[in-house]
Amino acid sequence: PALGLNANAPVKSGQFTAPVGNATSARVNLNLASGTTTIDALSDSNALIDAKLNYVGAIDFAVQGDAEKTVRLQQRNGTGIMFWPFSSLNGDQLRWDIGLTPRIPIDLRIDASSGSAQLNLSDLKLQALTIDASSGAFNADLPDMPEHYDVRVQASSGSFNMNVPEGVDLRAEVDMSSGHVVFDVPNGAAVQVDVRNSSSGSVVVPSDYTRTRDDGRDQGTWESPNYGQAERKIILVVTDMSSGTFEVR
Repeated sequence: PALGLNANAPVKSGQFTAPVGNATSARVNLNLASGTTTIDALSDSNALIDAKLNYVGAIDFAVQGDAEKTVRLQQRNGTGIMFWPFSSLNGDQLRWDIGLTPRIPIDLRIDASSGSAQLNLSDLKLQALTIDASSGAFNADLPDMPEHYDVRVQASSGSFNMNVPEGVDLRAEVDMSSGHVVFDVPNGAAVQVDVRNSSSGSVVVPSDYTRTRDDGRDQGTWESPNYGQAERKIILVVTDMSSGTFEVR
């Protein structure tokens, strides 16, 4: 109560939208609530973002810029402190449905304390994807882009499943404290796994991958049979793994 938090605060509903306008690219920062979030590509829409939210407290929504837009969407309470759900609200009661434009390149940054998220990003034009999550379950369908793009995942716990399409040229960096991070890659994809620091975690790769560098424990590199000859590659770098499991399948 001293912080202005109310366990019995009512759930509100709202829609937050902004047009593409003159934008040729955008940086979208989403600070998710502790419920259930779905992110999809918009269809037949002139909006850059169209978010339908069930929330407690207040929403901070800001759009800046013209040719290069910056969007910020996050849940806040009246004191400006991020709201933490002390009540027994379930994921459907605090559901967020967010649509993003597939018309322009997007640098998407997602910050989540808890909750679950389904990221249907296959139709978006991603410049980069950054996910920082403390817990919960994340499932992401990545896009098949003609251009190379980067993914960064920082996971404290919970589960992450990243579905990689065929023909993608991708570099992903993962920093994980615990939990289970999975990259589902296509059959025959050219893949390198580079684990740089592992305290007590485990690495699981397909049986036909070759270990090309052995730094002890689960540190080193593994490569698919066709990695050296491929033009488009999937490079997965685990910068730090305290515990948990990193898996490629």
